[in-house]
Amino acid sequence: MIVLFVDDEVELLELAERVLRKASLHVTRALSGEEALQQLAQRSYDLVVLDVRMPGLSGRDVYRTIREHYPHLANHVIFTTGDTASAPTLDWLEGTGCRVLLKPFSIEQLLDAVRSSAARCSSQPTPETVAI
Repeated sequence: MIVLFVDDEVELLELAERVLRKASLHVTRALSGEEALQQLAQRSYDLVVLDVRMPGLSGRDVYRTIREHYPHLANHVIFTTGDTASAPTLDWLEGTGCRVLLKPFSIEQLLDAVRSSAARCSSQPTPETVAI
């Protein structure tokens, strides 16, 4: 499974990358929404772990692009956020139907979210394998 992890917090990115690689996952990291879109254009991903609030392009902006240009990934996004007090943000997150990890989250919570998403990914056909 190939995971794109997007967050503007370098320490979190480094920790997540180490943990996910130890779990035998391939990880690419992006420090911004702009970098995430560049990574998405260069390679296929099975899962995106995406921070909601980042300078420049936000997680919402990146998710909007995922829905428009990579619709097969739209249900394979895990959002991370520390914005637990904002009702509009929580309402928007709920509307996406994607899993949300509230910061600070534990390594176990991250691994659980990624593993359950991996199981969901492997049980659904990819765009290349859908019979027409």
